[in-house]
Amino acid sequence: MEPRQVRDQLGMPAIPACRQLAVAAVNHVQQARPVDQMVGTALALVAMSEACELNPHDVVAVARNAMADAESPFTHQLQALRDYAKAELRRA
Repeated sequence: MEPRQVRDQLGMPAIPACRQLAVAAVNHVQQARPVDQMVGTALALVAMSEACELNPHDVVAVARNAMADAESPFTHQLQALRDYAKAELRRA
């Protein structure tokens, strides 16, 4: 996919898929030190954004804007990620 196509689709993420991917990413890194989890995940975001000629801050802004849709009353994934961060990352 061309970088332009990714940029054009950035405003229309598939929220259910994004929720599942967020959980999968955290599941994959949770054995690392908390700081390494955070920075490693951020490094991936920056590298992927730059490869698609996107500003990583813009990608974060899209994710923040998508939070309301991603946290519908019938989902629990994002709250589970917050609970994990509070219990595991902040404890370290």
